[in-house]
Amino acid sequence: MLLAMRKLRNIELQIAVEAGLGQLNLSRQMRILALDALVPVTSASSGVRSISIGDLTAELAGTRSEFGVHLRTDLDGQIQGFEDRFMPPFGLALDPPDVSHETVVALLESVVEAEYGPTLLPFSATRNTQPLVLTGPCGLRTDARFLTMKTKDYPLTFPMFIYLPQRRQHRQIVEFLDWLRSPPTQLVI
Repeated sequence: MLLAMRKLRNIELQIAVEAGLGQLNLSRQMRILALDALVPVTSASSGVRSISIGDLTAELAGTRSEFGVHLRTDLDGQIQGFEDRFMPPFGLALDPPDVSHETVVALLESVVEAEYGPTLLPFSATRNTQPLVLTGPCGLRTDARFLTMKTKDYPLTFPMFIYLPQRRQHRQIVEFLDWLRSPPTQLVI
């Protein structure tokens, strides 16, 4: 079983096949386990309260340098998912950040202390930073909240996937997957 915060990339799917796990990108082998979102945040003292997806991708690609971008040293699946989903339409790729951090805690501390310096954090890790409202060219504004994530109205919502190998699953795994689909569990995830 594999857990991923984004869809697997082609090279990862090929590695899974070579490891004997089968075609993990088939609909019966892949399930959404939960939803989370990436939230652009900055220091509460920065005065910045919103950002467009275009400006955010430009900052992360290094083509716009209004801020000093902070990211983790090792990019997690959600940031890679952001890169896969939002950078190609703008013809951009993720650039090394201006400031990189080894841990989420170090990243949080740096963003809180910096006057500027946006980053993307999981919804659950925003803590005492200033979440930025996402704006669109039509004037639409949306912020990350539980309801906007659950309805996928928030554009930076990412599913957490569970990938199952192409073989018969152990009884406990089947029971766990059935439990995940139960109504009480769905209220939580």
